[in-house]
Amino acid sequence: MKTTFIALLNTLISYEGNEKHVKFPDTVKRIGDHLMFRCKTETIEMPDNVTVIEPAAFAVSKNLKHIKLSENLTEIGRNAFSSCINLEEITIPSSVEKIERSAFSYCKNLKKIVIPDTVKEILPGAFLGCEGLADKNGFVIIRNVLYSYHGTETKLKIPDGILEISRGAFLKNKNLEEVIIPESVTKICENAFAGCKKLKKIIIPDSVKEILPGAFQDCDSLADKKGFVIIRNILYNYCGKEKEVVVPDGVTDISTRAFSLCETIETVTLPDTLINIWNSAFSNCKNLETIEIPESVRNIEDLSFRGCENLQSIVIPKTLKKIGADAFLACPELCIYAPWCSYGHEYAEHFGIAYMDI
Repeated sequence: MKTTFIALLNTLISYEGNEKHVKFPDTVKRIGDHLMFRCKTETIEMPDNVTVIEPAAFAVSKNLKHIKLSENLTEIGRNAFSSCINLEEITIPSSVEKIERSAFSYCKNLKKIVIPDTVKEILPGAFLGCEGLADKNGFVIIRNVLYSYHGTETKLKIPDGILEISRGAFLKNKNLEEVIIPESVTKICENAFAGCKKLKKIIIPDSVKEILPGAFQDCDSLADKKGFVIIRNILYNYCGKEKEVVVPDGVTDISTRAFSLCETIETVTLPDTLINIWNSAFSNCKNLETIEIPESVRNIEDLSFRGCENLQSIVIPKTLKKIGADAFLACPELCIYAPWCSYGHEYAEHFGIAYMDI
């Protein structure tokens, strides 16, 4: 097959060919998103005119073993090389300033990566699942950020000096029962421990100032007697079976997917301490019928109640000023109860949702 490139405004947007070695045209300045997604190429040569690799440009290219990056590259996009399982080493040019989320995630045979000091920003999940980069204890640590863990311990002390536990670092770990986080850690990113079903105990020091949504999603063994997983006033998960659920006082946030797929729930009572309802918090609670939002709530994120097909009423106070555009996607029976001319009233009219004045 003859190699064919299509470029638009110096961005390479299309590639057709089956060569083992590919050299991009010298005129190209950007590598378009998904350009070589699932390609069979083994080696790639990139001209020095290229400044940006867009999202997923080379993702799931399982035969890719070597790529020469542009010496003028400034940004490596999200998932750019995700799941390039035969990529063994890569050198980041000194021109690069930013490596996006999941850029090299699940490059499981990546054994060597050279990152110059000029790279100012490496976003969460950049090296998730790169087990070839793990030290003798199973930790993938780059610049004091823990990106992934590939050990088999049940009781684990995270090394001193770690500043951040990255996105998905312990995702769905099947062995962990106890974790001690050192006082050097200041941030735990989204889904850091999500799906650790056996995790019963975690020690989080006061040094941790930020825990992002979903960090402990589906950590069922951390639940209290009523089925709530609550850490630092954030409700991460509910694994009870009650039809009528009362969220405890003191909870300030209902995290991502905390109640998702809880099909037994019919009504939920929220506390006056609640401030945020994060995305997909109640998604696909198919038997949820009614819920009242307290005046303390300031934010309802996108998809919070998506797929609650029997949700008939939600009471929205006049104090609430932010609701995601798709917060009530696929809620065909819903009627919004809110004060006249309030944000809730305007929201209902804008999105064509039934409305009743209160």
